[in-house]
Amino acid sequence: MAMSFNTALSGLSASSTDLSVIGNNISNANTVGFKFSRTEFADLYSASLRTYSGARVGTGVKVSGVVQQFTQGNANTTDQALDLTISGDGFFRVTDEGDLNPLYTRNGAFHIDKNNDIVNTQGQYLSAFQADAKTGQILGTRGKINVDQSDIAPASTTEMSAIINLNSGEVAPKATTKIDLSGLRLNATDIAPATEFDPQNTSTYNSQVSTTIYDAQGVAHDAMIYFRKSGTEANVWEVHTTVEGINGFSGAMEIFPAGFDSTNPMTITFDANTGEFVSTVPPQAIFNTFIVPPDSSGLVVPDQNNPLSFIITGLDGATQTAGIKWKATIAGETLTDLGTALSATPAIDPTVDMPLGVFDPADETTYDVADTGFLISDSSGIEHQVRRYFISDGPGSYSWSMHTIIADADGTNPVEVFYDPNNPSAVKVIANADGTLSTKPENFEFTFDPSGVTADGAMNRSEIMKLSFPALQNYPDAVPKVVVDGNAAKVWRSPESGAIPDPDTYNYTTSATIYDSQGGSHLAAFYYVKVGENTWDMHTFVDNQELNVSQNGLNGAGSPVRLTFDNNGVLAKKESAPLPPVYDDNGQVISQRTLPKSISGPIPLTAVLQNGAAEINFAMDIDRITQYGSPSGVASLTQDGYPTGHISSINVDSEGRISSYFTNGKSRTLGQIVMVNFTNIQGLRPVGNTQWAETSTSGEPLLVRPGEAGTGGVQSGALESSNVDLTKQLVDMIVAQRTFQANAQVVSAVDTLTQAVINLR
Repeated sequence: MAMSFNTALSGLSASSTDLSVIGNNISNANTVGFKFSRTEFADLYSASLRTYSGARVGTGVKVSGVVQQFTQGNANTTDQALDLTISGDGFFRVTDEGDLNPLYTRNGAFHIDKNNDIVNTQGQYLSAFQADAKTGQILGTRGKINVDQSDIAPASTTEMSAIINLNSGEVAPKATTKIDLSGLRLNATDIAPATEFDPQNTSTYNSQVSTTIYDAQGVAHDAMIYFRKSGTEANVWEVHTTVEGINGFSGAMEIFPAGFDSTNPMTITFDANTGEFVSTVPPQAIFNTFIVPPDSSGLVVPDQNNPLSFIITGLDGATQTAGIKWKATIAGETLTDLGTALSATPAIDPTVDMPLGVFDPADETTYDVADTGFLISDSSGIEHQVRRYFISDGPGSYSWSMHTIIADADGTNPVEVFYDPNNPSAVKVIANADGTLSTKPENFEFTFDPSGVTADGAMNRSEIMKLSFPALQNYPDAVPKVVVDGNAAKVWRSPESGAIPDPDTYNYTTSATIYDSQGGSHLAAFYYVKVGENTWDMHTFVDNQELNVSQNGLNGAGSPVRLTFDNNGVLAKKESAPLPPVYDDNGQVISQRTLPKSISGPIPLTAVLQNGAAEINFAMDIDRITQYGSPSGVASLTQDGYPTGHISSINVDSEGRISSYFTNGKSRTLGQIVMVNFTNIQGLRPVGNTQWAETSTSGEPLLVRPGEAGTGGVQSGALESSNVDLTKQLVDMIVAQRTFQANAQVVSAVDTLTQAVINLR
């Protein structure tokens, strides 16, 4: 009977222990890094050497062990970088000062103490492999982690790298090589000016044409060509050419073909009878003008090796005409050639309205315009007035009706005459869009019967008079359609000191911030100008001041840098751009031209500063620049300088490296967390605070980096929660409670039996 009591009591004791373990698990359901324990039981039998095994009765139960379960708990995110979770096996190592008394935990709640050391709530130090203070390389020694709060010193920019595409479709400058004056007509009736040629004085020339020409860099220049009737030779015209914006002048300057000057200008000669072109002197109007750079405009202009060169063509198609040429004939014989009798040919404007009403020379509302008229004489010497009247066929039309009126010398007794007396209709005049005119029929002839008296007073007689004008032409000084080649492009002009370049002077720009030795920031801007086919100039500015290429073997060659691309758009050559010579106020060369120098590798550049910091010497790597047929753009533009940095945050990566980050974008590696594993983690001894200590049964601690030797990685900004399954623990608690109650019932039953035995009599 006593054995039954002992058996029941052992069950009560074991159940009580189980309830204690379950209660501990439940109470630590929210403890970070806590690992729940499981109660393990073993049965008991009385020992007797002579007892038959089949008749042995158990004597109860005992607790064989309370075993912790090191399964992974859930990771709960936080907003603290030093809240750490181990994703897998392993333990954090924490120690006292001097790396003493190491303990091991899964609780990764760490923070920085007053001494800038990383510690846990108990003030123990997180163990880490140390890092080299200069290089950040992880060393083999271990110890605590101290977060260095000192600033990171600034570093001056020494290298830049750019990956840029320049649009091959950008227009390259093309110099004007010719000015075509085909269709030029000069008025034979013009009078030679009495004074010397002066482009500012309209009385010193008879007519002019204007156009825009371009030099080798695409700089636009206004060109004026003046025609001046010679006062010494009939049918000879002087040709004067002025170009604006050359040789340091803001206005126009006259230029001459080689061997000619103001006392011996270029000339053009026409046939006296036909007005057709005869010759020019010189035979080819070739101009080569060496441009002297302006003193202060900043305009980069061609130098002596790039003159402004062009040729005037089309003069062989010029004519000298006096408007309508009339001939008076009697019986088919020429009596007189009126030649240039018309002094005012009416201007024909195709935009006027068509007059209303029937043509009447006495009514100005029935025609649009008329000439002033001229006199002709018949065979008897009697003069007659001839006038032409033009009527537009409508607004925008280039078609006109021409009526011819012959009257007495004083304008009385007007009579309209026709090309064909049997078909009395006006002559159609067709105006071309370029200002020239043509008529049908080509030769206009008409007949009229003049009446008069002979010189000796004989009786009046009548005769047939024929007048003809072979061709009708527009105003003799009609401006020709001037055709030039060449074109403008983006023309670089150096801005004033401290100013930003004008967007009209470059094709593309990009910029980056660079730093001096004191951490001061400076804007480095790069301007790209297309200067020819597959050729670009790169201008480099720092703080709105253009730099010069460093003296490293370049013999002082200066900015810009010239970039040449091959036909595939790949950079083929870099060289310092050629610089023109320097001139004095009289246009004399005082400094010879600097020839281009080839540049290999990065482009050395130097920025001299005004803030007391050392000059910035940096190398610009643009070897990956391209010229493809897509919009200009930058893919990458980097530099290695940085300003002073103040600590801004702490970061722990998945491999346990702890780094501090600074406001300048730099970082400082502080160390790498020590991860610990054991051969038998069940052999660890819990010491409270969710920490364990090694024992002889756990084996020696294996100290490794996270991820090595089967350990997990580190997750920053998260804490591992308790692995207690609260639902299961509550169920287990009910089971333990029922077990306890059942054992208590056994005690009660045995007590009843014992009482019955005692009561036997």
